Amino acid sequence: MPTYRFEAVDQTTGRPVMGTLQASDEQSLQRLLQSRGFVIKRIVSATDTPPPQSQPLQSQPADRRAERATASLRARAVFFRQLASLLRAGQNPVNALSQIADQPSMPQSLQAAARAMLANAHLGQPLSQALEAFPRLFAPHVVGMFRAGELGGSLDLICDEIANHYEQEHALWRRLWIPRLLMLNGIGMLMLVLPLFPAFYYGMARGDVSLFFKQYIALLLGRYLPLFAGLAVTVAGVWWWIDLPANRRWKDAVVMRLPVFGALNRQRALTAFLRTLHRMFAAGVPAISAWEASAPSAGNVFVREKLMEVLPIVRAGEGIDRALQATGLFDWETISLIAAGQQSGEIADMLDRAARYHEETLRERYQRASFALIRLGCLGTLILGGAAMLWMVYSYFNGMFRFVDEFFKTP
Repeated sequence: MPTYRFEAVDQTTGRPVMGTLQASDEQSLQRLLQSRGFVIKRIVSATDTPPPQSQPLQSQPADRRAERATASLRARAVFFRQLASLLRAGQNPVNALSQIADQPSMPQSLQAAARAMLANAHLGQPLSQALEAFPRLFAPHVVGMFRAGELGGSLDLICDEIANHYEQEHALWRRLWIPRLLMLNGIGMLMLVLPLFPAFYYGMARGDVSLFFKQYIALLLGRYLPLFAGLAVTVAGVWWWIDLPANRRWKDAVVMRLPVFGALNRQRALTAFLRTLHRMFAAGVPAISAWEASAPSAGNVFVREKLMEVLPIVRAGEGIDRALQATGLFDWETISLIAAGQQSGEIADMLDRAARYHEETLRERYQRASFALIRLGCLGTLILGGAAMLWMVYSYFNGMFRFVDEFFKTP
């Protein structure tokens, strides 16, 4: 059955939509869109087979620059916010991506991603397929959300939600300046204290105060500064290694076990899934296709796997509420809402309510994570300050006893 890429207008909101649908011919496509409340504007392309699904990166030509490309969270949020705004203004993807790709203020990595998406748009291929060539720039759940937006004809709304996701992440990490400042203060204090008393007794034992300053500078620059610089490079390397796409599963497993950040990561994944599932049902996508398209939008590998494990329940027609319950990820309030929506025929509305409920919970999780970061910074400062104090006491008395022994020639 041919697959059509189309542009249409939502009759209820007047908002332009685009997506892909399978239909026997163009007349059947028009009737299908009219039943969903859409008026077709034009058919972009038609193929005799379903749109090509994304292939593993190993089977594609290796583009090292695309694989290593990255950008700040704020820049990615601006990228998707601009794309959503242009699509909502009625522009087609080609014009929207052309404007973004030509912006000199946009980072080069995002310009390259826009050009790759533009090439796919010219070929009539899914834009989400181009995003997969940039694994460090766009995480799998972002690609999943974008693909769901293409399928449901709500790409502008999905781009807004992706932008919200990046803005929340940026707001969280922006608050790191307090714990970073506290940690740097503690590290600097420890680094300056370590050579203090060894240099002091070195100069006092030789009866020359100037030797104290020379020995202090020598120890600071020759021993402790390289030590702390090496430690900083090691931490940066470990952080870079953790952020690699190949280590994403290990990273998600570690994050899920952290006291505060694990709950945040889990709640974020569930919220993205429910919101995407709501978009799918609101667009009239069948339950099986809606679940298959929404599950990859979860931002945690293990949550995605749980959601895909219960797909046979959806295929068997047992209901969305049964599938949610089988995952063991959702509370009874969410499951009850979805069950009531299925019985009343208002499942899209109930999914919207469930998504809003989880979004409120997610905001609370972000606040807790922010406070946790500040507490960690304070704790690190106390630990480093305590270590500096212990070293001062140890080096002071140890140096004093050695100085007395050397002065009085104690055997």
